[in-house]
Amino acid sequence: MASRLTRVKRTLKVLGNLELIERVRLTEVNRAIDVCTAEQKSLLESLGSETAFDGQFIDMIANRVGKLVRQEQQLKKVRADAEVRLTNAAVRTRVADGIAQEAAREEERRLEQDELQAIVDGVLAAIAQGRGKSSDLA
Repeated sequence: MASRLTRVKRTLKVLGNLELIERVRLTEVNRAIDVCTAEQKSLLESLGSETAFDGQFIDMIANRVGKLVRQEQQLKKVRADAEVRLTNAAVRTRVADGIAQEAAREEERRLEQDELQAIVDGVLAAIAQGRGKSSDLA
């Protein structure tokens, strides 16, 4: 029983670490989306300014904005996938936590049963010794 509890606790720890990894991944994707959005905004503001470059530079900036838009769309898909993975990891962690709690309760019940059995065995041994002494006197 103790080995089951140990295995369940180890599994719970691993699942907790996997959930943490998914949280970090989601944070990184959100940060990348924020950077992409900020860069788009900066480029668009530079296009609208009075000191905007002429000719090829405007085309290059427009191309870069287009690439950033596509990158942002791709990152949003990645974020949606990361959110699903995080949700699944969180569910697995909660289930494993429930199993760990149940295993701990079972281990506690087993220890209580062992203690009670030891008490019963002691009482029975004391009774048996008492009978043996009384039969010797008769």
